[in-house]
Amino acid sequence: MAKKQVIVNEEMIKGIMAGDIPNYGKDIPEEAIITLGESEQSDCGANNPESAPVEKSVAKQKKRKDSTDSYRKQFLLGGNVQQRQQAYIGINNYQFIQRFLSVVAPKVSMSKYIDDVLTAHIEQYQEEIDSLYYNQINNKPLYKK
Repeated sequence: MAKKQVIVNEEMIKGIMAGDIPNYGKDIPEEAIITLGESEQSDCGANNPESAPVEKSVAKQKKRKDSTDSYRKQFLLGGNVQQRQQAYIGINNYQFIQRFLSVVAPKVSMSKYIDDVLTAHIEQYQEEIDSLYYNQINNKPLYKK
């Protein structure tokens, strides 16, 4: 009697374990990618009759809107992390990110969001990180006595 050969898709199992179930194994459809159209870029108070009280508040709203748009563009676009490695995060951070993504960007996987945030952090503090790393390797004191 011939043995039944079982084919295991290891990449799919890794994706399930990493929490990429919604987007795993599929090309991301155009609808899943968050794009900012003209309707989303209009002022917050366009339909509000009280939208012209003070210029400062309008400037703050535009600045706030621009910052949320840039946040969306940087961190909330769909996609998958290509080469993954397991890491652990605190339960409070996990629950916060889970609640946040389920409301704001349900199509974005948690691993992609964390990878994007970590990449931005490393880019922002690259000089400080390089300096700390260099000083640790050379074992030189920071200040001469």
